[in-house]
Amino acid sequence: MNNQTTNDNDILLDIPEHIWQQCEAYKECPDGWQKTAKKVEAVLLAEGVKVAQMKEKFGGLRVYWDFPEDWHCLEEESFQDKCDMIECLIDIADWVCQETCMVCGEKGTLRNENWINVLCEEHYNEWQQRVYGKKRK
Repeated sequence: MNNQTTNDNDILLDIPEHIWQQCEAYKECPDGWQKTAKKVEAVLLAEGVKVAQMKEKFGGLRVYWDFPEDWHCLEEESFQDKCDMIECLIDIADWVCQETCMVCGEKGTLRNENWINVLCEEHYNEWQQRVYGKKRK
């Protein structure tokens, strides 16, 4: 059993505790995205995928990864299927993050005002106050 906190809405995979303990790359992500990023990293590590970096870029989640050595032995179609599965997982996580506040993890909106970010109303107003010295009306 792993130590991840859950609620009835979480989709949890039976990932061994030692895999969760190996997760490090997700820590480069904004605080509000770390829960999603850590789950993705754990799934990738469980598949033997090497995660080089996870970060926010242009309001989206970026994951830089490399396939395991034993995938070299796969036939081209199987290799491509595995790569497609990994990219699909990353695309879904990116989509989730683009709707999640980077600060608090609540529902957010992708915003493009001098800087692309994803913020809830509260943190957007704080950002505007800090940057422009005013609150959004």
